[in-house]
Amino acid sequence: MIDFGLNDEQRELKALAQDFAKERIRPLNRDAEKEGVPEALRREAFEVGFSRMALPEGLEGLNLGYLEQALVLEELAWGDAGIAPMLLGSGFAGLAIKELASEPQKEQLLAPFAKPENFARLGALAWAEPTAGFDLDASEVHEKNGKLYGQKGLVWPCPADLYVVLGNDNAWVLQGAPKTKPSQTRLGLLATPAGWLSLDGEQAERLQGDGRIGRLLAGVRVLLGGMLCGVARASLEYVLEYTSQRTAFGQVIAQFQGISFAAADMHMENDGASLGVLKAAWALDNGLEEAEKLSSQALVAASRAALFSSNWAVQMLGGHGYTFDYPVEKWMRDARALATNAGQEEALMHLSDIAL
Repeated sequence: MIDFGLNDEQRELKALAQDFAKERIRPLNRDAEKEGVPEALRREAFEVGFSRMALPEGLEGLNLGYLEQALVLEELAWGDAGIAPMLLGSGFAGLAIKELASEPQKEQLLAPFAKPENFARLGALAWAEPTAGFDLDASEVHEKNGKLYGQKGLVWPCPADLYVVLGNDNAWVLQGAPKTKPSQTRLGLLATPAGWLSLDGEQAERLQGDGRIGRLLAGVRVLLGGMLCGVARASLEYVLEYTSQRTAFGQVIAQFQGISFAAADMHMENDGASLGVLKAAWALDNGLEEAEKLSSQALVAASRAALFSSNWAVQMLGGHGYTFDYPVEKWMRDARALATNAGQEEALMHLSDIAL
């Protein structure tokens, strides 16, 4: 039997994240771009459990599967995609530790993120490189005598308290303070600091579990796809309300074909992307072989939905769309930054390799 519905627990979790995003995140999105995410909000996210949703139950975590995490991240990013990463605690670094570390390493590395006094502790995944992009086969990061050398870019959040650095067939943990260089030229996701890691002999610990980096990257793509779906949905919902109220030439502009056809396309893009993300998350949770392919498909579809919807949202508002008085310009900036930082092009290359 095919069932496209959520169970009771999943619906309650989604509603909890949606309420949190609406009441606590949305009101802060403009201020957070300039001043960062308030500690009070990060503490609340810890107390509610969003910062601990991927941690094992033995460490006071929620131990949620990828499907449930994708549901939460879609709602948090609907609130604000720039704020959301700052509320995830160990974040994608925690996922890497769960997938790739040995059991003793998992307990040692993840336990600090479960302590209430460490509510502001952050983890980050260092994946992309200046010359290799997101292609780990071309990674130039290497280890010598337990020390790492190379560079990683598009790391977010950065600075962080713990980094998981991905290389070709290996992953390492850095808990020291590697040299970081902030990224000052970004247009989107400004509430989350980002930067570059310069690895010049930093002491590192190799993750020694039996997991595969391919499965980890599939999980990361799924969750980033969920975030992109949140941005796409925010854009669609806003323009549906806006165009149903604004009038021109004697009628509401939603009745014009140019507007209604674009809105229909936005619906189709968004629904297809959301279903793709949930299918890929379900495949990961159930250990299906096609999960990695589905995750790449989901990320590409979600990127396109977010870029398409946010761009059209700006267009539908006309001159208002390019002003800070309306949120659509921010969603367009965040969608572009998120799609780039998520490795959309790498996911498309991964799909082309599978197709060939």
